[in-house]
Amino acid sequence: MLDFCKHCGEQGLVIDQAEGSIVCRMCGEVEGMRIIDESSEWRNFAKESSSHGGDDPKRVGEANNNLLPDRGICTTISGVNDASLSRWNQRVMQGGQEKTLSRGFRSIEELCNVLNIGDIIKEEAQHLFKKVDDQKTLKGRGHNAIVSSCVFIACRKKSNPRSIREISMALNVEKREILKCYSSIKKILPLVHSNKSASEYAKRFASELMFSEVEIKKSQIIAERAIEKGLVTGKSPLSVASAAVYIVAKLANKTKTYTEISNVSSMKEITIKSCYKSISSSIDDLLDEMPVGWSKDNLFTD
Repeated sequence: MLDFCKHCGEQGLVIDQAEGSIVCRMCGEVEGMRIIDESSEWRNFAKESSSHGGDDPKRVGEANNNLLPDRGICTTISGVNDASLSRWNQRVMQGGQEKTLSRGFRSIEELCNVLNIGDIIKEEAQHLFKKVDDQKTLKGRGHNAIVSSCVFIACRKKSNPRSIREISMALNVEKREILKCYSSIKKILPLVHSNKSASEYAKRFASELMFSEVEIKKSQIIAERAIEKGLVTGKSPLSVASAAVYIVAKLANKTKTYTEISNVSSMKEITIKSCYKSISSSIDDLLDEMPVGWSKDNLFTD
């Protein structure tokens, strides 16, 4: 904006807040009309801020959500002086299904934040939750159990699996309740999972233990081939992955203990030891070649 008047050439331009125009105070010439005020439309005082019971100064809501019946676009009445009006607004604007979906989406987002899960898996879990809600076949099941099952399935579908134990601990839900919901969802919806869940678990565990790229890849190979060759029949993917990571740590002469791997995988040490014994005796069939510096002799030393 120019700081001098085009008419008289003097530097006397001021903004008339009442009229929204720029005026020269020397000659009275109006240089600009209908100036847009880009400052905040409220004044924020400590005693009147929303944290002290005042009105919320925000003028926008959450982003549109295509999974909600009204895409999340609705009018919300709030304030300390119109509590009854606010309650009626919630009853009218938010039906039963929308309440269920909104609550479910919030729970999924909170669970994903706790487990450090990305937005892609979160959105997949929310899509699945909506499909389950549309089917109306899980009525009577616990809300948290359904949410946990959706996140569990979404993680497996996106090849970033989380164990039921991890999810149950994060949301304080019994594992058997999650398994019941998971079984029910499998019956009503076609689910496609990665068959390499043990390999994906091994990749995640090894990454968390700061393994190198070569060590991570070898952990995945051992986990995959141990299952293919039937060495770990009846063992869970979690225990196979944990044992594979421990084997690579031993081969590479890394100082990793059962306790460290147990802390990462949430598996009991005795379970990892049992699976380790089943795999380690056939290491020649699982690895075609050993990287430089690795030794099979390390498998038989404690």
